[in-house]
Amino acid sequence: MASFRHRVHQFLDAKDEYGIYFVVPSILLITLNVVCFILDSVEGFEPSVYHFFDSLETFSVFFFTVEYALRWWSSADDPEHLMTHVKSGKTDVFMTRLRWTFSFYSLVDLGSILPYYFELYSLYITRAACKGEGVYIDLPASQFLRIFRLFRVMRLEGRYLEAFTVFDDIYRENKVLIFKSGFVGSAVWIILSGANWMAERNNPAMDGRFTSIASSSYFTLCNLFGEFPLVNDRSALGKVIAVFTSAIACAVFGIFTGIFGNGFEEHAAKKKKQEKNDETEIVSEPMLCGDIQSEAFRFLYGYTDAGRMYEKAMIVVILCNVLGFVMDSMQYMHRYESLMKWFDRIEDVSVIVFTLDYFLRFYAVGVRPDYSGFFGRIKYFGTFYSIVDLSAILPFFLSTFDLWPFEVNISFVRSLRLLRMLKLESYVKVFTIFDDILLNNRDVLAVSGFAATVLWIFFSSVMYLLERNNPKLVAPDGKHYYASIPDAMWPTLLNLCGEVPLCDYSPLGKVISGVMGVLAVGTFAIPIGILGNGFEEWATERYSKKDEDASQQQESHSQEESFLFPIRQFVEGRTLLGSIFEQILFYLIFATVFQQSMETLPDFSKEHKHLLDHIELISVCIFTIEYILRLISAPLDPLFSSKRFPRMRFIFSFYAIIDFLTIAPYYWSLLFPGGLVDKYDEALRMLRLLRLLKMDKYIPSITLIDDVFRENSLPLAVTGFAATVFWLMFSTLMWMTEKNNLLDPTENGVTMAKRYKDVPSAMSYTLIHLSGDYPLIDYTLAGKFLCFLMCLFAVGIVSIPSGIIANGFTDVALKERKRRGMKSQENREAKAEDPVYLNDGSFASKIQIMLSPDDDTGVWFDNLMLYFIGFDVVLIILESDPVRLFLIIERH
Repeated sequence: MASFRHRVHQFLDAKDEYGIYFVVPSILLITLNVVCFILDSVEGFEPSVYHFFDSLETFSVFFFTVEYALRWWSSADDPEHLMTHVKSGKTDVFMTRLRWTFSFYSLVDLGSILPYYFELYSLYITRAACKGEGVYIDLPASQFLRIFRLFRVMRLEGRYLEAFTVFDDIYRENKVLIFKSGFVGSAVWIILSGANWMAERNNPAMDGRFTSIASSSYFTLCNLFGEFPLVNDRSALGKVIAVFTSAIACAVFGIFTGIFGNGFEEHAAKKKKQEKNDETEIVSEPMLCGDIQSEAFRFLYGYTDAGRMYEKAMIVVILCNVLGFVMDSMQYMHRYESLMKWFDRIEDVSVIVFTLDYFLRFYAVGVRPDYSGFFGRIKYFGTFYSIVDLSAILPFFLSTFDLWPFEVNISFVRSLRLLRMLKLESYVKVFTIFDDILLNNRDVLAVSGFAATVLWIFFSSVMYLLERNNPKLVAPDGKHYYASIPDAMWPTLLNLCGEVPLCDYSPLGKVISGVMGVLAVGTFAIPIGILGNGFEEWATERYSKKDEDASQQQESHSQEESFLFPIRQFVEGRTLLGSIFEQILFYLIFATVFQQSMETLPDFSKEHKHLLDHIELISVCIFTIEYILRLISAPLDPLFSSKRFPRMRFIFSFYAIIDFLTIAPYYWSLLFPGGLVDKYDEALRMLRLLRLLKMDKYIPSITLIDDVFRENSLPLAVTGFAATVFWLMFSTLMWMTEKNNLLDPTENGVTMAKRYKDVPSAMSYTLIHLSGDYPLIDYTLAGKFLCFLMCLFAVGIVSIPSGIIANGFTDVALKERKRRGMKSQENREAKAEDPVYLNDGSFASKIQIMLSPDDDTGVWFDNLMLYFIGFDVVLIILESDPVRLFLIIERH
């Protein structure tokens, strides 16, 4: 029979039938403590509210103190920390409890209660010193330590435990890679910090932000995250460094920052795979026969030709409704009364059509066994599709007959028309997949979402405590960005999403901001990435297409015997003269681009007009010869050889049109001088830049992009629809919340109300936010909440088309690389042996062996050199700040 101590241990860890009665109150108390901790930082509540916070704190400390004492007493039965005597083999109670005392969660528990006792002790000492006249000292540090109470939730279930202990697994599995990438990333960071310091230290616009390498390191770190605060105020050299950072250095630095995020996702994916449920959902099939109900079902769900035509007509009606709503939000469009009346008529007709459609679907859905009969119809009434269909018509009738149960704004009523976009779901079938994604990833989302929430609250609290008195972080409306923890949660959320809208932090604030960028961003982005990846995987699996090999047909033997064959070989560069001609074309393209650029310089173009004209003449003649030769040999082109009228098809092909547009303006100017040629001279000259696209024949890029779009056309269409719906909906919601916001965050006379004056204006700013960028952050409370929702899941969905294109480009490029035989070369490189150190007894070979990493002396020498390099780097950083270096030398 288990001892009482063992039963207490089982009860506290919720491993028996009664443990739930302890777990639930603990969760509620922990959550209530965190909420009160956040609200306690807000000023303006009644004194009774703060008294409640203090009373709850006292009760919580008592509760958690008793819990800690019981856990310490029962830890002797904890198998994770069990220690036994060497001789007797019995449990060493003292050592087991000592080991548990210094465990991670024991220290977390102590951190959640000790600050309270520390405050009481400080109060007692102060009052004793002042003979009872002491003043209560509220220690900010102790307030901050109370946030550790949130980590107690990790004890409740194994999956929450993994949310943080998995970092240890990631570190152990990737220790070598973390060290190497961290070293490379640190080296890049320090080098670029020095470069930025050299470029900006005398720039008055930077206001002392780059006075030393240490001070410039924070802004360099922001650049390495992909953020460039104050970039407009940088010097020319500083902008060049910023371009280099964005083009190359970010990728190098991103290796280290991505290890923890990718590692966490891989561990979560393994857990998901282990717990995957193989059961498949059984969907009832409609029982169709020849009655009216079955015919209605076939018509509505596109089983017949008439039904498919009906679907297309409904899509057109829905798009007209959306267009009408967008134009209705634009004030100047109301001047065109006839056009707006036309859209009003569309609204009336749409309501009639949608109403008939709703009742007809409600009737026809009875052919499905799940929705047959009275109770089946009730069940269908609560389904997603039924709610969407009802939302498309209900606001109209409520407004027409004034049946709203509360007073509503006319803009709100009109914006509800946008819900009709969701009726497209009946035909496109996009948003229904979200339910499957959420269900399939619920465990992973629970783990990563919990970790992200804890990090968000934790870093918001830290930044509040560090920056609440920083005078440089005041919003245009006079309110401090970090006036309270709720206020701090908005800029902290953006920091955790990889954004740096504010940069003038205190030194410790910059350190915390850097930590968020290096570690927390990868973890915080996991829930967003799971939704995006789940949708992308579904779209790719559902609409994957087979490779098309028709374009890779080989030329037949009969073609080789044709009289056009030599011309074809010459144009394709398969002969000596053809290869030379191809190289001439290659360099001539760059020459014409240079010519076009120089013509925009008035002085240069006047002085070297004859040279530029000769370049143009020669290039047009050679490009004309190439065009004619390709036109003549078009029947031997694999793209057109198997089709009728190959030359006509060549003329209307993409590259033939490009070739024609690059030479036609020249001949037009010769045949029809003056008139339209002079009027549109600059536009016609710009057509010459299209010759850059001819480079694709020699360095394929546009062709690969075309292949990507063709192979992923259906996934892009489906996900593009989802992205468009989110874009329009959030644009409308941002317009509704910000159209009366008179705040001017940039102090240039452009208020938020002007930026969001109508839906089309709001769409540009909303698209920027949906792409993950936040140049504007001074929104209303409702606007900030919408931005939070965009950060939470909309960004991941809107970025899916970009991800499909990027992945598709990689796949197509790899296929092309494999086709050219690059894979065999990689295999040979992979099999290459490590260099062997030749030991011929010479002094040089002995030194080489001694310095190799396989020798103990070499390892010792490498470590010594590493310390010397680190010491040298520290000296360089200190030398960039002479005042601080002098103080350090004087102190020692």
